[in-house]
Amino acid sequence: MATSTYSATSLLGRKLVQVALTSRDLERSKVFYRDVLGLPFLFEVSNMVFFQMGDMRLMIGKEASLVPGGSVLYIDAPDIDTLGPELEKRGVKFGGGVNVLQRTEKGDLKLREFKDPDGNSLALMGLVPKGLKKVSPRVDSPPPRSSRERSEGTGPGGIARTSHPQGE
Repeated sequence: MATSTYSATSLLGRKLVQVALTSRDLERSKVFYRDVLGLPFLFEVSNMVFFQMGDMRLMIGKEASLVPGGSVLYIDAPDIDTLGPELEKRGVKFGGGVNVLQRTEKGDLKLREFKDPDGNSLALMGLVPKGLKKVSPRVDSPPPRSSRERSEGTGPGGIARTSHPQGE
């Protein structure tokens, strides 16, 4: 039998298992957290939706008289330099660029903030190891043709093309 590593008389050693945010429009929040941020949707019950976020649940509850603010969810993102642009493509609007909060021997602690549709604050935060190269997502497309190649119907190096790819 496993022994517990937490205190029976305090919160020492206990894990945070759920965080709650409020929303004026639950369906809009459900789409944002599931489809834009990519969190696994768990279930919905009584004006609340639940998502898995690592070892923790995120609960979003409907509150018509919402006044956003007060809390910030910091999401672990050591890949912040590539994750940020990917989230922007999915509709996330960041409040600015990446900020370097601290430079250490291990790397740079970086932060980039954004808000959900109800104005709740979230942030990507990650220790980016030194020497980690920014990797762009792979794009499988041919290199662009020069204006000469387009006008002459040739490919790279002036080689005549006998067939055209679909869509040209």
